Amino acid sequence: MKIGAVAKDAGVRVDTLRYYERRGLIDEPERLRSGYREYGAETPRVIRFIKRAQELGFTLAEVQELLALRDGAGGDRAAARGIAESKLVEIDEKLRALRAMRGALDRYMPVSDEKISLEYKLKRWIDGSLLHADEAHFFWNGTFSSEQRRQILPGSNGNGLRRLVDELEISRCGVVDRYLQVDQNYYLADDILYKTDRMSMAHSLEVRPPFLDHRIVEFAAGLPQRMKIRGMTQKFLLKELMRGKLPEAVLTRNKTGFDIPAHDWFRGVLRGLLMDTLTPDAISATGIFDSGAIHGLIRDHMERRINVGYHLWGLLTLFLWMRRWKVETGVPEERERPVAARIFAVR
Repeated sequence: MKIGAVAKDAGVRVDTLRYYERRGLIDEPERLRSGYREYGAETPRVIRFIKRAQELGFTLAEVQELLALRDGAGGDRAAARGIAESKLVEIDEKLRALRAMRGALDRYMPVSDEKISLEYKLKRWIDGSLLHADEAHFFWNGTFSSEQRRQILPGSNGNGLRRLVDELEISRCGVVDRYLQVDQNYYLADDILYKTDRMSMAHSLEVRPPFLDHRIVEFAAGLPQRMKIRGMTQKFLLKELMRGKLPEAVLTRNKTGFDIPAHDWFRGVLRGLLMDTLTPDAISATGIFDSGAIHGLIRDHMERRINVGYHLWGLLTLFLWMRRWKVETGVPEERERPVAARIFAVR
């Protein structure tokens, strides 16, 4: 395999492949009479193993030890297991530290009414760190965790969000490009563009998203990750292109987004609508949702133990839609009643 084909198959850049080669992580390719270097067919698999190990927290030195212990290269499985178990202990310690940090935030950082406060972001970040990466991506945008979903929706199984990502059959790529593809297929089409179109038409405004010209989209998709996000700077290339053409204050200002102050609204002006819509009878009538769990969620929000305004917004919208279109779900004849539990220690 030529170097470009290996890099594409493994989902890495050519310079990354060469770096791994210099570090001795992959075998040096055979030099053909034509002058081209030919990598073995197993090279992409080895590179994917290296990347996955790094994602799990292994250093390159530790990865090199694991590779040296492969069958046919030492084959000491006990030693490989020892390295893996040592890493698991290290990961467990990090998870305990994260959970301890989460508890400290609950104790010392009170719930804020701001729409996207530092308190909300910190707590959400830690909670999302304990989830699968695909689920964490949606969780950051305000979805329920799997545990919350199981408790408000008894009988649900699997993880629909992870399945959504799987259905895209995304080719191997970096983390940034993976979730850009996810957002292009779901968040952009079903949320941002939807809101822009509805609100602009409601006010007789013509809005055109020029960055969605297919030529720009295709060009941006082919850019390396470092040209999209660099450090803490997002939209890196766009900002560099506009430097000197737009005021510096425009290039450096914080992103505003379409978020609404849902946390505050449900403790104030929208509290009545929420309580009148999500009544115990309305919830029980669906035969799907657990009234006690949902009202526990509402109670925790109103008593400022947690901020779940975006979750409540989703539930409110769903129930208003069901009432408007007289949607009936049907109650199963037999269903085991779930054990009452406070879900919202797991956010």
